[in-house]
Amino acid sequence: MRIPENIKIYGILYSIELVEDKDCRGNQGSCWTKNSYIKINKTLQQDVQEEALIHEIIHIIVDINNLNDMPITEQVVSTIGAAVHQVLTDNNLFN
Repeated sequence: MRIPENIKIYGILYSIELVEDKDCRGNQGSCWTKNSYIKINKTLQQDVQEEALIHEIIHIIVDINNLNDMPITEQVVSTIGAAVHQVLTDNNLFN
């Protein structure tokens, strides 16, 4: 899968930017729900970029649905993101 320039989540168009490692401050990616913006570290391997995008999408879904008060840790988001990426990859849904 190539990382698209934008993606719709709940009907809202989010811009996606591939950025330098220094702009990610040690993270693989980050997102801003209020600004409809996602950034992904462009120095990562393609499959890691894909997983990072899914990870950020999960964060946005959690935020939009006001689930931030639930015990949804970074580990939970990472685990779900990795699992979704694996399912999509193993079933050739990333083309």
